[in-house]
Amino acid sequence: MKISHGGDIYDKNIRLDLSVSLNPLGCPESVGKAVSGSIGLLHLYPDIRYSALKEAIAGYENRRYAGNESPVRKEMIVPGSGASELISAAAHEFSGKNVLIKLPVFFGYERAFENAGCKVSYIQHSDGSDHLPDDGSGLISRITSGRFDLVVIGSPANPTGQVINEDLMKDIVKACSKARSVLLCDEAFMGFVKEKKKYTLAGYLPGNGHMIIIRSFTKLYSCPGLRLGYAVCSEPDLADRITAHLPEWNISMPAEKAMTALCAETDFADKSTEYVSKEREYMMSEMSKLGLNVMHSDANFIFFRSDEKLYDRLLEKGILIRDCRDYKGLGGEGSFRIGIRDRLENDELLSALKEILCQKI
Repeated sequence: MKISHGGDIYDKNIRLDLSVSLNPLGCPESVGKAVSGSIGLLHLYPDIRYSALKEAIAGYENRRYAGNESPVRKEMIVPGSGASELISAAAHEFSGKNVLIKLPVFFGYERAFENAGCKVSYIQHSDGSDHLPDDGSGLISRITSGRFDLVVIGSPANPTGQVINEDLMKDIVKACSKARSVLLCDEAFMGFVKEKKKYTLAGYLPGNGHMIIIRSFTKLYSCPGLRLGYAVCSEPDLADRITAHLPEWNISMPAEKAMTALCAETDFADKSTEYVSKEREYMMSEMSKLGLNVMHSDANFIFFRSDEKLYDRLLEKGILIRDCRDYKGLGGEGSFRIGIRDRLENDELLSALKEILCQKI
């Protein structure tokens, strides 16, 4: 099957794009000002070491995720042109090695690691249920017995939106340490989790061997066109190894200035988390009332199932949602994801769903 992705609007007549998972509050004004202000610097090469940017990201990481007990240093930071570039760099670092990927996860991991020549194995949810928490027993067993060089997990997982609970994360960290496996956690959507410091891997970085956290500014600050992301590595040596697979000057001057500005943002992120949480609860409740099989989410999107061909039916109405058939391990046809928008747009989707589902009755 042809791989699709969110935001693929350019060959379609779309008036409401819910296929992407971006902040419904939009992009902070500071980003536009930073990009505009960088125009006068376009005749300069960016700092090839990105020293100031790494310092800004380390400060942001400590304030928002890691905390004072586990400080992140700039030497642990790898800036990237979006999370996708960092995923590709990590894949090339482990080319030819044994990699275990816990499903579900962003489909880009499958593409990147297999194309990089990694020996990839996959493991699904412990009991295959959409609604019961994953106890992780199967994953822990595979880690401790499989001799994997790298273990990849997502929290919140894409496209299901569920975080890995504290106890399971501790067990995963312990198992990877025992097996001497590098642990990579995709936390691109962690910014939308209300108790993020409780669930993030950042608190485990010091003294726990090799770890990589992938983050993206794209989602929380709604700026996919700028391609802004970064990785946090537990050790500077690991950061250097990932960086070695990136091109020189991989971050443009406008992107560097935009990321630096975002690192100084404070109230916007917290306001966004609260807003998304409220709208997410509203949408999960209303969609469940329509008879849709809705999975609990901790992120800014909702995964659900339906026997109706909702992708095609909604597309006819100019509404684009994410068809999740190309995600490995999710059961194929009939699985969908929608991004959380503002109340007006959310209600527009609900009205369209009511019309479609009521026709069936």
